[in-house]
Amino acid sequence: MKYPIARSIAGHDRGWLYYILESSDDHLLLVNGKQHKLSSPKRKNRKHVFVLEVESEYFASLVQGQKQMTDKGLRIELSRLKTFFN
Repeated sequence: MKYPIARSIAGHDRGWLYYILESSDDHLLLVNGKQHKLSSPKRKNRKHVFVLEVESEYFASLVQGQKQMTDKGLRIELSRLKTFFN
């Protein structure tokens, strides 16, 4: 199964990877576990990000209920995924 990851293409955070918590027609709520934690997600215009669909054991275990999403887990997984997209 693939999970939604966004890469910022505009703004001061250009190039950063985020996990998409919620999406609407025009905006996304994004978290990365460091600058934008689960408690305060970043709201970003959809046209300023490139949405990627990636396979990830970490996100799969979250969906299956084996793990709970944490800021630390997000940081680790997004840094691992960043090596594939640079």
